[in-house]
Amino acid sequence: MNENEIARLQAYLRQWVRSNPTWHRWSGEEIAAELARDADFSTIRLAGWLQTPDGAVITQIVQSVLPYPYGYGAEVLADAVQIAARQCTRNERLQVMAVGVGIAVVAVLVLRG
Repeated sequence: MNENEIARLQAYLRQWVRSNPTWHRWSGEEIAAELARDADFSTIRLAGWLQTPDGAVITQIVQSVLPYPYGYGAEVLADAVQIAARQCTRNERLQVMAVGVGIAVVAVLVLRG
């Protein structure tokens, strides 16, 4: 677990919560969709943390960020972070695969050339 990434996630979530004062009324899926669309969120490397039991590391980070009385929303926000992280990881894999296919096509065309 990278301490720098923990600090980045904490700072990001603090800013995000301040910028979205009604977040606690949103569903986990709505929050996840918002996070997944955010370029700043996608730069935080969370894939390894998703392997912890029930996303325990992410849950602890979320709990450390939320001020009273919003602690009750920690579970929803932690779930949303995990959903968004999985979406970003899936999108990154698809992009890498697309680039690989593109390179293979170019290589075949050049070799046939």
